[in-house]
Amino acid sequence: MPDSEITAEYMVDNIFLVGDPETVAGKIRRLYDDVGGFGAVLALAADWPDRSIWERSMTLLATEVMPKVADLTGEPAAVSR
Repeated sequence: MPDSEITAEYMVDNIFLVGDPETVAGKIRRLYDDVGGFGAVLALAADWPDRSIWERSMTLLATEVMPKVADLTGEPAAVSR
């Protein structure tokens, strides 16, 4: 695809795993199916001026998203703090 077609909107819709917990779980499930599975989800961190933003995001990932996709590996979702 031409570089000119790679917009922020395209990245959010097709590449980045962003959105509410239901949307993110759906994107993870579709990615898993598209690539034939994978072993882990890696979250990249930023130095947020307000650390509570990062903490809320990780809490939602751990408590709402990962349980929705735990069946992909056949193992329970692991949460580490």
